[in-house]
Amino acid sequence: SGRLQLPAEGNAGSINDFRAQLDLRTLDLQVLASMGIEKLAGQLTVEVEHAPFDAARLGQLEARVRLSGGALQVAHLASPLESVELDAMAKSGHVDLRALSATLAGGTIRVTGQVEHLDVQPATTLKADIARVSLQRLLPSSSPDAPQLQGTLSATFEGTIHGLAMEEISRTLAGYGRIILTDGKVANLNLLREVFDRLAVVPQLAHKLQEKLPDSSRRHLEARDTVFAPI
Repeated sequence: SGRLQLPAEGNAGSINDFRAQLDLRTLDLQVLASMGIEKLAGQLTVEVEHAPFDAARLGQLEARVRLSGGALQVAHLASPLESVELDAMAKSGHVDLRALSATLAGGTIRVTGQVEHLDVQPATTLKADIARVSLQRLLPSSSPDAPQLQGTLSATFEGTIHGLAMEEISRTLAGYGRIILTDGKVANLNLLREVFDRLAVVPQLAHKLQEKLPDSSRRHLEARDTVFAPI
């Protein structure tokens, strides 16, 4: 429901007092599949007090978007985003991302942020927190014997972005963060042995290097997996 103000001289038109609810499971799966989306779910609520059709007047936008019980499965990732919750509000050229949270591969993701000067040069501040995401659950393995990155990933990021276009975002993205990888390893692949196998093209070079390795390094050379120290 809502009111539509048609464009007229000196007025680009707008949508006012609009409210809609949508079950994302009802969207066309074929269209979603073309975007690499295999599953989409959740209850989306959009409330618009005022939305001008003129992009130059985005500072007048007054709206709120909420999503509850969301889920997203994309191709090439074995684990879906689940329990997605979103609450964002726009008013007077300011967007407040109050909360965006989800579970992923046994871990959690939380994002908050703000956008200022929406109608001029949008300036975004973001804070993201990723906790205890299982890499083996997130990244699919082509076969039981194929190399696979494993471990538990946690990360934090705080930063700023200017603009809305991807080119502007990539150019202006700045901030700082931290990545923690525990129990990290590449299963079914010994990177050290791979290096020595490449050196085998030089006669006797790999053999001579192995002879000079300490016993601890020789044991690593014989292992099936590559185990990383905590990062």
